[in-house]
Formats: sequence, structure tokens, C-alpha cells
Amino acid sequence: MISLCLSLALFAPAAGGDSISAGAGLDDLEALVSELETGLDDADETLIPKVAALGTRASLEALLDLYDKFHSIFMRREVLRALPSYDGIDEAEQPALQKLMDAAVGAKARELREAALEGLGHCPRRGKAFLRMVVESPAQDEIRERALELHIQAHDESDLAWYRELFHPTPIVVPQKKEKGKHRRKAEEEEPQPKKPLVYPLESLRVMAFETLIEGMGDQELMEAFQRDPNLRIKVRAMDALSARGYEGLQPIARDLLDNISLPAVMRAKAAEVLVKERGGAVVDLFIDLAKKQEVTPDLLRRRMAELLSDLHDPKVDKKTEKLLGRGKPHQRLFALIASRANQDKKVVKKLVKALSDKDPRVWRAAVEIASERRLEGAEKELQKQFEKSRQEEERLVVLMKALTRLRGEDPAWWAELEKHATGKARELRNAALSALGHYGGRKYLDLLANALSHPDWSTRLVALRALEELHIPEVIGPITGRMGEEEGRLLLEFSETLWRLTGKPFGKRPAAWKGWWQAEGEGFELIEPKALAKLEQQEENRRLRQVTRAEFFGIRIESTRVIFIIDISGSMNEPLRGEYVGRPGEIRIDVAKRELTSALKALEPTALYNIITFSSGVAPWAESVASVSKKSRDEALEFVDRLAAAGGTNLYEALETAFEDPDVDTIIVLSDGEPTVGPVLQPDRIREEVARWNADRNIEIHCVAVGGSLRVLEWIAADSGGTYVRYQ
Repeated sequence: MISLCLSLALFAPAAGGDSISAGAGLDDLEALVSELETGLDDADETLIPKVAALGTRASLEALLDLYDKFHSIFMRREVLRALPSYDGIDEAEQPALQKLMDAAVGAKARELREAALEGLGHCPRRGKAFLRMVVESPAQDEIRERALELHIQAHDESDLAWYRELFHPTPIVVPQKKEKGKHRRKAEEEEPQPKKPLVYPLESLRVMAFETLIEGMGDQELMEAFQRDPNLRIKVRAMDALSARGYEGLQPIARDLLDNISLPAVMRAKAAEVLVKERGGAVVDLFIDLAKKQEVTPDLLRRRMAELLSDLHDPKVDKKTEKLLGRGKPHQRLFALIASRANQDKKVVKKLVKALSDKDPRVWRAAVEIASERRLEGAEKELQKQFEKSRQEEERLVVLMKALTRLRGEDPAWWAELEKHATGKARELRNAALSALGHYGGRKYLDLLANALSHPDWSTRLVALRALEELHIPEVIGPITGRMGEEEGRLLLEFSETLWRLTGKPFGKRPAAWKGWWQAEGEGFELIEPKALAKLEQQEENRRLRQVTRAEFFGIRIESTRVIFIIDISGSMNEPLRGEYVGRPGEIRIDVAKRELTSALKALEPTALYNIITFSSGVAPWAESVASVSKKSRDEALEFVDRLAAAGGTNLYEALETAFEDPDVDTIIVLSDGEPTVGPVLQPDRIREEVARWNADRNIEIHCVAVGGSLRVLEWIAADSGGTYVRYQ
């Protein structure tokens, strides 16, 4: 744990404190502490705030001692939540807030770090001072960022000078190697060494400080930040602010940025937004010209320009984009489709329907989406014709099924078609049909969905479970409790959480308890109301945090017993992590990854099925699939991890593609340290698009760990799949 020592002079007792006499409540304190020590992690947590309410130094010391004796995250978190009550109590304030800060920067469990930071945020007297020290500490980036967020929430004008210091940090001085004798003395005279190591300044903190300062900045200062600051986010925010103020002279600058192919696509897209705001439909020729240039215009920028043109609803613009429909290369046809997506002209509608026959998969998918959302005349007939072709690939049929469900939602013949596919052999098609029946079909499909809970394919059982929950009727509980005992790992957790949301009953992952309760009380039971459930959710979280042991990977709890670890072993993984201080490098990235993976494998349940896929320029799975792993192979897996070495490029796309080829996996954990450099797809937004497409009817949970930096593609993938994203610096 990182310990940050404070000067006692800084926190000298103030006059008029609210401290209670040390002798007051001593008997109460002893009784409360005795009961907590007897029960420890099973003790009544409501006793903790009663101890804190005594408001004495002795009560604080008792809580700090109990914190070390507790083992569960829950009880330790309750202690941290009680400490803010000592803010303003002279004799106890400093050690209480010191403990909060130490936990914020050093606790291993994320829940404890979050509770400690939130606690400092609720200390009006001294909290900001401690939050500032967290920001200036060598803690993990996300901790320093959250501390600054909380500081900003409580800031006043007196804090603006510090925010300016964060925005314009002192230049970093890297300590030089010490010289001997005369040379050493001379070097020290010429360039004095810093008295203490320097904490790395974070660009994210600079951005947050800048955003807080914007309102008070003049146009010239904003223009200076826009033109000279190397940080892309600061440039974008400055340009946003200048545009909002109607700053003259911004238009030619935005035009230069849009034409600059060396800039990131997001910056050029922001420049496109500024130009549209300034010039309106007059940008159409410029955007069309750029859209045609495949080599210099990234997909993200091309799509954004098309959306901007569509949102103008300008007849002159619509006329020009209409002429592009169905013409040119695939990327040009896709641009024209998006730019014309809202055009109501009959000729355009015919062209949009005609695009349903486009041979390029991306253009075709965009055309199907537009046609079905707008319910274009003629679209249903064409899509139905394509759906009935017997040799269509499954992925294409799924897209068509979803579109036709939107178009034919009132047609009984279509529901019969969905029923047929809901029991078919094609997995993605079967899952899409079950999902549609649950969402649109209602109670009459209860038996069909209940039968699907026993399907051999785990993904189908999960889709059926979610569809039953969406029906939201008491009759679904019987089938769910009846099947729950056959599940394990992630599916067992999904069943228990579904039942919890429907009933609010606290039986967790205990199938027998759920089944027994339903048999005894099921008749006449009514589902829990959302408001009542919300009150119980915190209690459920508390029960979860009382668990002492668990399998984790970089703090991500592993509930699955069908998990694939995707590990980056590219050459950059041989580089050290950024150290806590300037000039002091951290551990080698690959070593950290191997240590965390080894720990996670050892903590997995004995019956867990897992695989390890490593990737650099190529992709190398440890086993053929999770199902091919023997229960006796744990030692072989650990030996495989121990032998891992880093070299080559970063082929993230094919690593993810390989994982999705495994039909049994329900959870994927990805670790990488850099943007993709090799493979069929390199653009982060395209990788995100492909993974979302693969996972549309698989419901695989994807957790992502970015080692040594922040990777948007990993953040996107985790968010899209309902997983967790972690940065480890």
C-alpha cells in the first residue's frame, strides 16, 4: 500500500472543534467493539456507524483496528464509509482522512478505493486538501482522475490557481546519474537535483483542469490552447468553445484541419462539425470530394460527414447526395446511403430499396437497416425474397430476420416463421428468433421459451432466459428455478440475477433454495415492483462483498467457467510500465500480465473450462477450445504462461476472431498494450463494428485490460458487451 505522510502542521487542530470528551461513551464503545470483534465479517454492519457516532479519537482508533481485522470487502468498506463523520473533529480528523487517502491510493479492491474517494468527497472541511494530495500522488491513473473529479465538484475560485498548475505543469526534470568526486560536485552546482522524485503528470488531468477553466478563459487563450497544445482532447474542447462563442476566423482553421491527413480521424471529424455549423450546406462538395478518397479519409470521418449532411435536411444537399446513390466503390456507396438516409423523395426511396441488392456486405447491411427503420415501400417484398433463398449464409439471414420482424410485426405468418427458426439448428438464427419472440410475441410463447432453457447450446439458454425475463410474468419463475440446478459458472450467475430482478428474493446462486421457495410460495406470487427492487439492490451488493475469496484478473471478478484469456505478447510488451515517479520505470508489461494470469488460473474453479489465446503478428491458442481442456491440465497451462515471451506486432482482430470461433465460450478477457498494427483490420472503429456484429446473438461478455495506456477500442468492446474495462499503468 502506498502511504502518504502528511505534515501535522498542515492539519493542526482548529479552535472550536466538535470533539466529544474522551471519556464519554467509553462503555458503549467497548460493548460495540466487542460485538464487532466477535462476529468480524459476519457481524452486524450497523454497529460501525454507531462507533463512529461517538466522535472520539478512541472510537476512530477502534475502527482503524477493526479495518485490519476484517477480511471481507464489505466490512472494510463500511468502515471507510464511516470515517467522513470525523471530518471537523479536531483530535480524529487527520488520521481518519489519512486512512481514507491511503485506502484510495493503495487498496487492492476497487470497491474500497471508490468508497475511500467518495468519503473524501463528503468531507467539506478537509476533504479537498486530501483529494489534492491523491491527485498529486503516484497512484493509479483512474484513482487520480476520480479524485480530481470529486475535487472539481466541490471547487471554488480559490482552486482555479491549482487547476492552472495542472493545465500547465512544471517541466519534468529527469534525475541524472550521479557523478563521482569533482565531476559530481560540479554537476550538482550546474544542475541541482530535485529533492524528491517527481510524480508523472497525466494528460487526462490536464484535460479535466482545462475543461474547468474554459468558462473563465478569453478567446485568445482558447485559441492559444487550440493552436499550440499537443493534446488532441484539449484542441477539440477549445475548438468547441470557440465555435460556441461564434469566434471569427475559425472557419479557415477548421478547413485546414479537415484536409490534414496526418491528424486523427476524430479531430478531422470535429473540424467537419465546425464547418457545417459555419457554412451549412455549402460544405457538400468538399465532403463529397473527401468521401471519395479512400486512402486519405478514414471510415470514421467519412461516416461523420455523411451523418452531418443527412442531418441538414437541405434540399440542395439532398439532390447532390442522391446522384451518388448506387455509384462508385463500396466506401462511396456507403457514404451516399448514410447521407441520403432521411431523404423523403420518391426517387431516393427507390434507390435506397435498390441498394438492398448491393453485393458489398457493409453497404447491404446499412441499406437493410435504413429500409427497415423507415419502412420503405417495396423493402418488405425484397427482404422477404432474400430471406427465402435457401443458400443464404446464417449471418445474412439473421440481419434479414431482424429487419423483417420490424416490418412484419403484426403478421401471424411471420410469427409462425420465427417459431420454426426458434427450434432450428442454426445457432445465430435460432437465438435471434427466440429474442424476437420474447420481445414482441408475449405470453403465448412461454412454453417455447421455457423449453429452450434446456437447449444444449449455452448461448441459446441465455437468450431464452433473457426473453423469459422480458415477458415479466410470474409463470416464468417455475421454468427458471427448475433449470437453474443444471447450470454453473456465468450461466448460474445469470439465472440467479434474473430471479433476483423478478422476485427480490435473496437466494443467490443456490438452486435448491430457489426451487424450494417456489414450490412453497409460488402460487399467487406477484413480481416485485421496480421501486421495491431498487431498495433491495444495495443489500444484494452487500452480500456479494461479504465473500472473502474470488478469482480475479486485474481486479475483474471471474464468474465464468467457460472463459478465454486473450493475451498480447507483441514486442511492446517487453517495455516497462510507467513507474510511479519520473525516471523510475515500472515492471515489464509481459511480466505483469503473466503474474495476473497465473494468479487467475490458480483461483478458477476446478471444473472451469478455459483457454489462452496469445497474439502478436499471428495468433496462437493454447488449446483447440475451452471444451477440449482437461481438468488435469492446470499445470500445463501454468507452464505455458511461464514460457510466454514477447515479440512481433499487434494482431488484435484475428485474436478476437479466433476466440469467437469457439462455440462454448461465454466470457472473454482481453489484455493488450497498444493499437493494432497487423492483421486484416486495423482501424479501431472497424474492429469494434465487427466484434459487435459477431456478438449480436452470442451475448459473450468481454472484459478488457489496457496495460500501459488507454485504448479506445478495448473500452468500446467492453462497453458494447456489458463487460468491464480496466487501465493498468
